[in-house]
Amino acid sequence: MPWDVRLEDEQGRPLIPSDVYVEFSMIPEDESLAATKILRIIDRYADTVLNHLQMDDFLREWSQLQPNPMDHIEWELVRRMAEQCKAEPHTYLRFIGD
Repeated sequence: MPWDVRLEDEQGRPLIPSDVYVEFSMIPEDESLAATKILRIIDRYADTVLNHLQMDDFLREWSQLQPNPMDHIEWELVRRMAEQCKAEPHTYLRFIGD
């Protein structure tokens, strides 16, 4: 199952034309996840909303993931959305769970 990942404004309106679909397997559920600050709180079954203040931690943890080659485009799109979220207050990165 995938998350829909969306960059949105403070009104919940999408800031880019389409969501990015990220497979749950991109964030492995193993002992390494417990050492993360942000990735471990992303809920597979509910929405998780991150703000610009969380983006440094998110980007550091996201860069440590090793997506398989088929998921690299989605991984990069999420990284770009996170960079934009970091740069622009009142923007949010939403992971929409199953």
